[in-house]
Amino acid sequence: MSDRKTVPKLGQARLTEAEKQAIAEMVESDGFKVWKKKIVPSREVVIGGMLTNAAQTIEDLWYYKGMSFENGKPIKMLEDTAAKYNATQLDEDAED
Repeated sequence: MSDRKTVPKLGQARLTEAEKQAIAEMVESDGFKVWKKKIVPSREVVIGGMLTNAAQTIEDLWYYKGMSFENGKPIKMLEDTAAKYNATQLDEDAED
């Protein structure tokens, strides 16, 4: 009934096909795998260390838990974007 476009989620990235392709290629790269397996877990250790040394209230616990959650979120977003792009490419190749 309404001609209004659906409003995207706050902070949702709108990517072009070229950007999605670049992400798909990056996720398969050696650099991304090193980042995922070495850098992100070491960041978790830093967050845990800050919690151990700096947290004084229960609110601090939730703050650091949120930091930990946000630390791993970009990996999932990038891998999901790459998986969706690869799935659409497979569908297009199957149609040809």
